[in-house]
Amino acid sequence: MEYRKTRISFINRVWFYLALLFPLTALALPEDKDQEVVVVASRGGEVSLDEGITIFRGTVEQPASITQGTMEITGLEITIRADDGDLSKISKITAAGKPASFQQQPKIDQSVVYARGETIVYDDSSQLITINGDAELTQDRNILTGHLIEYEIENKKARAESSGGSDRVNMSITPKNDQ
Repeated sequence: MEYRKTRISFINRVWFYLALLFPLTALALPEDKDQEVVVVASRGGEVSLDEGITIFRGTVEQPASITQGTMEITGLEITIRADDGDLSKISKITAAGKPASFQQQPKIDQSVVYARGETIVYDDSSQLITINGDAELTQDRNILTGHLIEYEIENKKARAESSGGSDRVNMSITPKNDQ
């Protein structure tokens, strides 16, 4: 019975802290900032207020996910880092999995940007998404692949690297009139 009370108490605390996650709006459309943040984790989670770290875990069949409006990040494990242990000040989200994924519609008149890789890191302060390991960035039918891709959200710039050896960076750009 004590285990059940502890587990329920933990779940209630997690939901309370999740309610504080609203500053994820930097990636979202302007109207997305008014949307709730939803975190789903099929294997549970951990919260460390002193360190400002929250970890959620999923499975291959049901990965963990964090969603707000048009933004969604998924992975086998999602780590949320908050400044000064304050979960309302998210500084970084890391998704790990094979693959981890990210999607977001940058503007109302633009297509959704999709990313996938072994790890995806969203850094709020620099507005940078880093995709590492079998990295792929797609918008419309334009595709960029490599071992590592860094995507600057505000500037809409991407930089890709190979891992060396036979691995290469590939880019496929479709003319606008063909999209």
